[in-house]
Amino acid sequence: MLVVKPTFKPLIVKDIQAEANEILQDGFPVEVFPDRVQQIIRETESALQFPVDYSCAAVLAAGATAIRKQLVACLKNDFEQFPLIYLLLVGRPGINKSQPLYWFLRPILTKDRELYEHFSRDRDRWEEEQKLSKGEKVSNGISESEEPLLRQIIVQDVTVEKLAKVLQDNEFGVGAYFDEGLAWIKNFNRYTPGSEEQVWLQIFSSKPIKLDRKGSGQIYIPEPFVSVCGTIQPGVFSKLFKDHSDNGFLDRVLLAWPEDQRKEAWTDLEVSSTTILSWSNIVEKLLNISGETMRVPFSQAAKDILARWQRDITERMNEGTDEDASILAKLELYGIRFSLILQALFFACGEDSLDEISERAAGGAVKLCGYFEGTAHQARKYRDSRPFDRLSGLQKSVILALPETFSTSEGADIAEEEGMNRRTFERFLCERRFFRQKKHGQYERV
Repeated sequence: MLVVKPTFKPLIVKDIQAEANEILQDGFPVEVFPDRVQQIIRETESALQFPVDYSCAAVLAAGATAIRKQLVACLKNDFEQFPLIYLLLVGRPGINKSQPLYWFLRPILTKDRELYEHFSRDRDRWEEEQKLSKGEKVSNGISESEEPLLRQIIVQDVTVEKLAKVLQDNEFGVGAYFDEGLAWIKNFNRYTPGSEEQVWLQIFSSKPIKLDRKGSGQIYIPEPFVSVCGTIQPGVFSKLFKDHSDNGFLDRVLLAWPEDQRKEAWTDLEVSSTTILSWSNIVEKLLNISGETMRVPFSQAAKDILARWQRDITERMNEGTDEDASILAKLELYGIRFSLILQALFFACGEDSLDEISERAAGGAVKLCGYFEGTAHQARKYRDSRPFDRLSGLQKSVILALPETFSTSEGADIAEEEGMNRRTFERFLCERRFFRQKKHGQYERV
């Protein structure tokens, strides 16, 4: 098992934003997590080739989903935030996006399956009881009972219509898991333009929603909670960006988007059973924090950190573009939500309590906001870029090294000199945006 030494050191308020601004260059700030979670992330990286950015994002998604409305962060008397996040893992096809998300959500999915099995047994028993007459029930000692409710923690590929009943039956809310994030966003305009999108905007802010359910009339949810996670490819997301840029919806979506998009080869290393059990235990503790919503205040030191950071981003919002302001405005809320998720993780790992949100949690939240601000700008850069700009550094160097016209073998030799193997180059030649076949075995750059 890999050992990761604790990396946290007390943060000086004036240094926090400077650190946050440098985070994207160094990748995801793993050090914000409890020591045990850092070890799990590093072990899955070595044994399963999970990109660190995706594993870290999956930890946040699992944490938000497990906590739900059991906890609420209280910055002021009338300024509270649940740990709700909208999060997408962005990457090329085959880069190993889905597996990290599934691995870290698996304890929740397992618990959800157990809840369904329990519901199914209760439902079968209840249906059998409904077939009995009143006299038969009395003679068998069966009292009248209500129809069982399906308790859920996480839903998959859910639509707004289905959410109505789910939220009505689950007072703490649910997480929504979309293996393909496109399935979530593509439904926004199914019936009337922007209808479902507006519902998700309200859910993000925990504002009341009214949902129509066929055959059941209207369902009113005063304080909805649906934390969303999924995966998506850069090109697909770029198109969505252009289609949903008017109301700032996509600025609410956090993006885990590692700059290194290379796929790693398998190794013979294994994730230990101890590590798998350790993560399951952490999630189990988050799932069973409280039977009612518990308010968690910020320590004064934590408040000071967030206040200094918020003053800084307010200044940047006033001086920057509208796009900058839209990104930073959403991160203000995420700073509070991340603080709560991190504090709950410290609690679940036995490193701290839930008496208050600590300086360490608030400092980590600022670093997380720095990372996600960077990926938000990366998304805009990708949206506005030319196809050539979206290539990897190796692909660009190969194209620039090739002559205007070349044979397959000549091109493969040049590609090998640049560090690309022949089979990869032959597949690369199929990219019609960059190469045109003049005749068999002869190509030209476009």
